[in-house]
Amino acid sequence: MRSERETAAAQNLGDPDCLVVVAAVVVQRERLLVVSKQAAPDVFYLPGGKPEPGEEPLEALARELAEELGVEPLEPRSWTRSRPQRPWRRCR
Repeated sequence: MRSERETAAAQNLGDPDCLVVVAAVVVQRERLLVVSKQAAPDVFYLPGGKPEPGEEPLEALARELAEELGVEPLEPRSWTRSRPQRPWRRCR
């Protein structure tokens, strides 16, 4: 069963003016996992990406983690939602 947050995010997936992005926050032994790309080795970010059409946010997260790191999340869950700092159009 989807949480209220997951339902709202899934509704925004079909909205061309709304950007939905998923990212994994992985903390182990007080260390945060960040990744970088070969093209920009000095830029670090949380692993994740954008859901594909019809893909639920947690499904997208599992796919992105498999693609980027070759891992499968054991207990993925929604943690928080964030709004951009710019005054973009408000998503549902």
